[in-house]
Order: sequence, then structure tokens, then C-alpha cells
Amino acid sequence: MSCAICGDIYESEPHILLYCPLALTIWSGSDFDPRLWHTSFRSMLDCITMASRELSTDDLGMFVALLWECWNARNRFIFGSQERDVAQLSKRTTTFVMSYRQMKEKTTTKGGGHQTVWTPPAMGLLKLNCDGGKVGEHG
Repeated sequence: MSCAICGDIYESEPHILLYCPLALTIWSGSDFDPRLWHTSFRSMLDCITMASRELSTDDLGMFVALLWECWNARNRFIFGSQERDVAQLSKRTTTFVMSYRQMKEKTTTKGGGHQTVWTPPAMGLLKLNCDGGKVGEHG
């Protein structure tokens, strides 16, 4: 199967997440050492194994988030929702991960009376979460 983005004749996981021009643009905007995303890996397992040996836990989390962004950007492109500025995707991903970490740190370090672990409601109560949307519309 050929790459829907660049036409490369072999669409492998490393191609999709590391070598395709779309992925390369995202990785180029990151602070990661190019060896982690520009080495010729036979599989993503080889890539992630190398990254897990060389990166801290926090950096490995960011690395995986950028892999996920490459996948999502590719799907948005293929299914008709092109990005205005692909070069900003790595910055957007980094900002998202850092915001999540800050929020998590605030909720775990406050030490107030707020629970951080979900507990079921008391007997006789029902909690219902719902979201709405229409097929074919955003949201």
C-alpha cells in the first residue's frame, strides 16, 4: 500500500510516524534529537526501545505524544481536515502535554479535601454524563 500523503510505495509504521514529509515536519519542530526520529528503524518497536533507553520518563511521554500527533495529523489530512500550519503541531502537542502535567500537579499537590480518585456515587444515586453531537457536524 502506498502512502496517501507522499506516494511512497511502502507505507510502513516507521514511514507513517517518522519519515513521511508530514511526520518530518512535526518532528523538525520538536526539541528531540534527530537520531530518535531520523534513524532508519525496521519497526516502531526498535524506535520506541531506543527512545526508552535514552529519554527520561517525562521526555518519553512527550515523544509518544508526538508519535500520536503524527498519526492524528495524517488521519486529519487523509479524511479532509488539512492543518493550516503543520509546523505548529509539535508546539501544540508540547503545550497540551505540559498543560496536562501542570493540571495534574496542581490537583495532586494541593492536599486539600479534593479526591483525585473516582468513587461511585452513594447507593440510590445515579450519575449520568452525556455529550451531544450531530453526525456530519463538528462537535
